[in-house]
Amino acid sequence: MTTLVDAIAGLGFAALSPDDEQKVRDDLKAIIGRGLQQLEGSPRHNPGAKLQIPDLQKTLRRVAKALDAIAAGRHDPKELSTIEQTLRGRETGFHHVHDMAAANEIVTALAGMVGDRDKADAMLPAFLNHPRQIAKACRIAVKRLGGIKGKNGHPGIDWYVGFVNVLKFIAAKNNITPTISISPWTHKAQGRFLDLATAIEQLLPLAMRSSTNEARAQRLKRALRAR
Repeated sequence: MTTLVDAIAGLGFAALSPDDEQKVRDDLKAIIGRGLQQLEGSPRHNPGAKLQIPDLQKTLRRVAKALDAIAAGRHDPKELSTIEQTLRGRETGFHHVHDMAAANEIVTALAGMVGDRDKADAMLPAFLNHPRQIAKACRIAVKRLGGIKGKNGHPGIDWYVGFVNVLKFIAAKNNITPTISISPWTHKAQGRFLDLATAIEQLLPLAMRSSTNEARAQRLKRALRAR
């Protein structure tokens, strides 16, 4: 499971200050909300997965109900297995778009409750120890998603421009120029800014990530031109 701290440390970048880290987390939360909104109405970007906001809300309500039962000392083993798949949706091996998106919404809400996203990340796999808090986070996420349900989305690149602004903020802290270069040997895109984008994209729901490194480079170039 990749965290913001892991992503930045893995690049050899300096750690963000607490205030800067909170800004990045808040910005990513808003970006993910816009991205999910756009994916909801875009079958081309969401083939077969049916990542619809009402479906996410239904899953979150189901998880909350099951957690309420656990908190009361009762649970259905079959239901426990189902919600575990959702609650572990951000982990390697559980990369189903719907479960990952639902888990990301829970973590975002839970982080707002406990004040630390890394702590919230750690609580999800240990959900049996935190049923009431996670159930509450599910209901907060349902309400937040309801605030964007039914609104018209912007063109798909719009949320990525916001994502690139987050990358530029982190890059500036590490004296990285927001440009993409081409290797004279492989003729493929390269550079520290592209490496940063690759790392931070791992914090997004799977459906919002670039399919290949070259696709990522093209998205970055378009978003940078859009500024």
